[in-house]
This record gives sequence, C-alpha cells and structure tokens, in this order.
Amino acid sequence: MTKFGLDSFLERTKGASLRYKLRELWWQLRYAWQRAWRGYDFTDVFELGYNFTAKMPVLLTEFLKNNVGLFYDAEADKQLDEEETNAVIKEMIFYFENCDEDHVYQRLHQNRYYEDGEYDPEKWESVRVELERCRAEALRLFSKWCFHLWY
Repeated sequence: MTKFGLDSFLERTKGASLRYKLRELWWQLRYAWQRAWRGYDFTDVFELGYNFTAKMPVLLTEFLKNNVGLFYDAEADKQLDEEETNAVIKEMIFYFENCDEDHVYQRLHQNRYYEDGEYDPEKWESVRVELERCRAEALRLFSKWCFHLWY
C-alpha cells in the first residue's frame, strides 16, 4: 500500500545522499505546512487523478478498521450487514489499488515490469485493458457508496 506525506519520507529517501535527503525534507515540510493550512498541497493539485486513486486505498483501509456503520443499498432496497459492508469496502480497496499500472503489471505477470528485461507490447496491452477496467469499477463503486463512507 502506498504511503504519502511525511510518513513515507524515510522510506522514499533510503540510500539517497544527505544532500538529496535534506532537499527532499525541505519540500516535504513545505507540503506538510500547506496541508496544515489549506487542507491540500501542490502535489495534490498537480496530479489530482493519480493522487486521488493512490490515497483511496490508504483511506479506505483506515476507514475499514474504524467503521461502525452499515451501508444501505438503495437499488436493492436492502440494509447490508457488517460482513457485506466490509466486503464492499474491501472490493473498493482492491479496485483502487489496481488503478496503478505498476501494481496491475505485477499482479498480472507476477513480477515488476523492470524485472522483465525487454519491453513486451502484449503484456502492456493486457495491463492497459485491466487498468481501465479497474479504474472504471473503482469510480463506479465510489460513486455508488461515497455517501455511506462515514462513521
């Protein structure tokens, strides 16, 4: 699962030079300051779609740990029980995690793309198709259940 913000600073800069770490720390502190005052930082705006899909698995996982509410399916006119509600949230987490092409490539081909050696257009086509399917399903599920995501 992707970490973001200052929480991932040490992980992202592992093995880097001290100069790079200090420069990166400066930027991360600046972004933290922006998040504290604005509620968002420049990176959120710069890559809005990517950041949304990258943060949703983290947020949904935390939501799943603390959720005490149950979803109501208006289409079926049915109150979901705890098991069904958790299954919906886990399904959303799965699809949002698969909005990242590196994650999809690894899931489909059992290794990372840079470990494969040569570029294989057929593999990347299968990744593209699966990626678009997962994005569409993640956004469909989110639009259906977004107003139930509170506790």
